[in-house]
Amino acid sequence: MRGKSYRGIGRRIAATVLVAGLGIALLPGITPAGAVDPDNFLPGPCEGPLCPSGDFPPTSDASEDQGYRDEAVNIFAGGNIEVSGAAAEMEGKIVTLGDFTQNKGPEVGYRGYNVGRVGKGSQVQPPSGSDFLTVGGKFSLAAGNTIWSSPGVIRYAEAGDIQGNVDSPWVRDPEAAAAYRGVVPGLTARSLCLATQPVTGTAQIAAGVVRFAGDGASMRQVFEVKGSIPESGSSPLNGVQFTGVPDGATVIVNMTGVSPQIITNGGSVDDSSQWNKMRSRLLWNFPNATSVALRGFQQFQGSVLIGNPGSTTQVSVPGLAGRFFTAGSIRHVSEPGFGGAGGEFHSYPFLGSLPDCSGGVNPIPPETNISIQKTWVVNGQSYADGEQPYGLSAVPQLDGTSVTWGTKQAGKTAGNSVVVGETMAGEMPALCTLDSSRLTVENGTEVDKPIPHTMVLAEGDNSVTITNTVSCRSRINLVKQVVGGKRTPSEWKLVVTPKANILAGDKAQTVVGSDQGVSVEVNPGTTYELSETGPLTDYHLSSLRCNVGDSGAYIDVTEVTPGARDNITCIFVNSVNDPAIPPLKTIDSKLTLVKVVDNGKTQKRYGPTDWTLHAVGSFDHVSGTSGSDEASEVPVNEGTYQLSEEGPRGYTASPWVCKGARSSTATSVTVGKGDHAVCTVTNTAEPDDNRSVLPKLTLIKKVDNGTSRAIRTPQDWTLHAAGPQSLEGVSADRSVTEVEVKAGTYKLSETGPRGYKASDWKCEGATKSTATSVTVAAGDHAVCTVTNTVVSTETGSKGPKSQSGPLARTGSGLLISAALIGIGLTAAGVLIVRGRRSA
Repeated sequence: MRGKSYRGIGRRIAATVLVAGLGIALLPGITPAGAVDPDNFLPGPCEGPLCPSGDFPPTSDASEDQGYRDEAVNIFAGGNIEVSGAAAEMEGKIVTLGDFTQNKGPEVGYRGYNVGRVGKGSQVQPPSGSDFLTVGGKFSLAAGNTIWSSPGVIRYAEAGDIQGNVDSPWVRDPEAAAAYRGVVPGLTARSLCLATQPVTGTAQIAAGVVRFAGDGASMRQVFEVKGSIPESGSSPLNGVQFTGVPDGATVIVNMTGVSPQIITNGGSVDDSSQWNKMRSRLLWNFPNATSVALRGFQQFQGSVLIGNPGSTTQVSVPGLAGRFFTAGSIRHVSEPGFGGAGGEFHSYPFLGSLPDCSGGVNPIPPETNISIQKTWVVNGQSYADGEQPYGLSAVPQLDGTSVTWGTKQAGKTAGNSVVVGETMAGEMPALCTLDSSRLTVENGTEVDKPIPHTMVLAEGDNSVTITNTVSCRSRINLVKQVVGGKRTPSEWKLVVTPKANILAGDKAQTVVGSDQGVSVEVNPGTTYELSETGPLTDYHLSSLRCNVGDSGAYIDVTEVTPGARDNITCIFVNSVNDPAIPPLKTIDSKLTLVKVVDNGKTQKRYGPTDWTLHAVGSFDHVSGTSGSDEASEVPVNEGTYQLSEEGPRGYTASPWVCKGARSSTATSVTVGKGDHAVCTVTNTAEPDDNRSVLPKLTLIKKVDNGTSRAIRTPQDWTLHAAGPQSLEGVSADRSVTEVEVKAGTYKLSETGPRGYKASDWKCEGATKSTATSVTVAAGDHAVCTVTNTVVSTETGSKGPKSQSGPLARTGSGLLISAALIGIGLTAAGVLIVRGRRSA
């Protein structure tokens, strides 16, 4: 709460000692005593003849001052003390070796601050006339601010920016803090020593309360908290509880984190809570911290020791009852939502017993970091994280918290322990089994350890690698189709035989033919030969195609080598041998095959011409793409035709719908004499599944000719992408624009004129990219751009110097080539027409 100002006393004294315009007081005050013992300068009991017995009285108003006085330091900062916001007061003797700055802005209603004697506290102040505030550096007071210390003195080494009102005696003394200059190393050493004491109990957070459970016997109970209270978040706990602590025992809580905070409610003004009753023998020790925050709507109980000289502690609680010694700096502030206005330090002694640390301790352990790397081994092939087959994913864990693969996790302390592990992101994909997850590298040394794994951090960069070993199978779907005659697919047997890179136990697999397809599981990386057995006298294998071409296109093959989790479909087509000579076709019976594609809201972009349509009769086989001559108004004989198609996966085909025919079913049409039958099949895109949507890749060239005479354009360069498949073309050409590619990593390059400097490739929409490569996964739409900037002035002509003629000559060559090609195409067209009419 807001302290009382004692304005009357302050004004009378100030009127006699201030020198106008200088802000320097001539009152000598009390000269500091000899240097303090640096080995024993610690939070401790009351000193002097006017001390109360034991602990100080409960917090009360100044009107309840019982006359007790304390000569011991209550608040010490080896660095600076800053006061801002709605912070109200510090009780007891205060010493800072650095600067003291008070700057409470106009946004707070009360801009005064009490030091030494306060409006609300234990009312055990330093003796009258002694130094209430000692400043070893600059003393600064912002305009509109007032500081009170009456009846004590503010002694400071150097005048800073003093614009406000010092309503108390104040003395400039260059040796103000000389007696305390050697104490910081002792505080650091003692803090580190306390952190090495054997732990006697546990600290657990449950039901909104942090509970310290001691061993019930030790007279020095030691607890360790490696992080914050609570462990994460900013919601305060409901309080602090202690169990298993004998009466009169000292309690040390070592907060060993680098940036710990304590956010709780609890503690009481009237000493009614259990936490208050532990106060005089409770010490909170922060040996490693670079920053500390005490927050919440609490009356924080117990003394505080902070050992790092480079630390800053922010205090925003309504009240803090206990000694406060830090080798670093203090920021006394107010935070919205954490304690509100009127924050106060209250003077209370530490009466506990600390261990003997005369043997010395190690210096402050240095800060360090750790990164967790990832390797996937799938069917014996190693992948860095992000390059493994789609569907395999894991999340690294550090001390139970999710982090990022390969990213340094800073703010750690050498010598401390951390727990590294991982969690799998979702279920293992179909056809794959996780064989093991092990720690395989620890700080450069190959190891083989289970996870989670606890390791002690070394100085410098720490790194571990977690390796997941996975076994994945693949599938080959075997489809049998029969053209002509009366045979059925089940009269053939389809065979898959391992041929190269054969694993132990792998052998030929045989299935009965089916037009719906039969799947067999195979090993990735093994080459399999495809064959069949069946009617050999009246049929022959007219086509064997598998969808292993670019973008999943069907191509003619006799063997396949599946990758991990590949799902390959192979179609065996058998046609009847030596068909009887058909009768002459009657030109008044015609058949047209039409394809309709509905991509809906999916990412698929296939069109009708991406499918090949078939109508197979006893004597005729109509085959072609929708709209082509081969599938449009084709003269056919009367009879029944089986309708089918082949094309991209990921679509659902409707039944065939035929008009102008004698009759039709979902898969056939019967053409009568004079019929002009039109049969249509509609393919509707199935909902996108990122595993089945091929990534797309676009290469773009930009040219910056600057102010030179160079006139190069993006079309003067050829762009390349080499990886699971190859792309090559000029910028904006379809060969390098939104090309569906196989997932994987592509090396990016270009060829073109000299005299230009190429930038790094910049890729957007990709899973990963570098200056010279891009990695795309299913569903990615990657656009990679390279910019060439002129570095030498050209004459303005295009083309390599070895080509001397103008561009028109090249164009003439193109026209001649086009003419020759046109003649050839015309001749071919005549042959096609003649062959068709003669059929």
